[in-house]
Amino acid sequence: MMSSLRKRMWKMITNDRMIAFIDSFDKGNTPFLNQIEKEAKAARIPIIRPATQKLLRFLMAAKRPLRILEVGTAVGFSALLMSEYAPKGCRITTIEKYEKRIPAARENFRRAGREETITLLEGDAAKVLQELQGTYDFIFMDAAKGQYIHFLPHVLRLLAPEGMLVSDNVLQDGDVLESRFAVTRRNRTIHARMREYLYTLTHDAELETVILPVGDGISLTVKKQEQKEAWRLEKEKLVEEYRQANRSALRGQVVCTGSSLMEMFPVEEWVKELGEEGPVVYNRGVGGYTTKDLLPILDVCVLDLAPKKVFINIGTNDLNDEQEPLEEIMRRYEEILNVIERSLPETTIYLMAYYPVNYEAASEKMKPCLRIRTNEKIDQANKEVEKLAQKHGLRYIDLNAPLRDEQGRLKAEYTTEGMHIRPEGYRAVFPEFMAYVRE
Repeated sequence: MMSSLRKRMWKMITNDRMIAFIDSFDKGNTPFLNQIEKEAKAARIPIIRPATQKLLRFLMAAKRPLRILEVGTAVGFSALLMSEYAPKGCRITTIEKYEKRIPAARENFRRAGREETITLLEGDAAKVLQELQGTYDFIFMDAAKGQYIHFLPHVLRLLAPEGMLVSDNVLQDGDVLESRFAVTRRNRTIHARMREYLYTLTHDAELETVILPVGDGISLTVKKQEQKEAWRLEKEKLVEEYRQANRSALRGQVVCTGSSLMEMFPVEEWVKELGEEGPVVYNRGVGGYTTKDLLPILDVCVLDLAPKKVFINIGTNDLNDEQEPLEEIMRRYEEILNVIERSLPETTIYLMAYYPVNYEAASEKMKPCLRIRTNEKIDQANKEVEKLAQKHGLRYIDLNAPLRDEQGRLKAEYTTEGMHIRPEGYRAVFPEFMAYVRE
């Protein structure tokens, strides 16, 4: 057993000694990479630290990615390092907006003979990321730390299932550990955003993240494929349950369809509790679905039931994609309406206004989504839905008044995480909703 004195002596061993010991086993980079690193240091251009370099080399060997995205090129050192140790055939896309560093990066890629395998995209990553398509096996984030959280929705969209996101400098020289008031005022925004970023990475059910004290802190995030697959199977099961239930359901009643904000509305149960004579209400909402998802299952969610009235609330999930033009969302919405009108010309169709959200009451996990799905964007979309209703001679209904606070946001007491609505919120809109059912 180690004595208390020996324990104290062990604790006195400094990090520097441990790092020096570990570094003594490092076989180092290629002479060319060493030269690029030397030139960068002479020009006072920051590049990834030695410990981070070793980790990247290891990850290239372990993950063997064929498509890599880098956010933050600088002079191209990290892109060249990944290219050197990645498998043959790997292609790297790297983004840089600082004009003075772009020529140096291009020259370094030329010197290394990597012009065909490394593509440098110039411009603000926030904009460039929006325009990128496809997926990447490996994404390395090494840009402005205060922007990580803003880049994240696009980065996760571009990250392939089972792909890895590596985020550098997440500990900010230890500042992120401190209280907000312990950091300088000019660094407080970055401090708050980095904490939010790390919280989001570690609390998203579709991600698995570890934060390591390597270099200035590095986080490794894997997008879990099984989570998405389980979600898909769950929704397919729900649609099949609806299909089976439709066999014994009454025709000529009332149907509600849409995404989770409709699925979570317990209207079917509450109408039964009323015990009054009148139409039966069937809820055929499917959480997470978009206009694109609803189109192929319209038979199950609407047509098979040949309803007298149908209430539709679909398209809010489409708003989560910054690249998706509102015109395209409305085009698909109109396609849904065309199918229903052709198949059920006697059915009265109600287009429901999208519900508001509340970013201030949002959970950390939900905030990245609500930075995109803002109330301003929802209001704009509602105007287009109303135009769509007018064009087709349909009913547009807005039940949002009881849900809004004085700032027009979804009332905090009515939401679970800033977007979805608690039963109390649905109770607030239920009387007006039933007025439309009964008319």
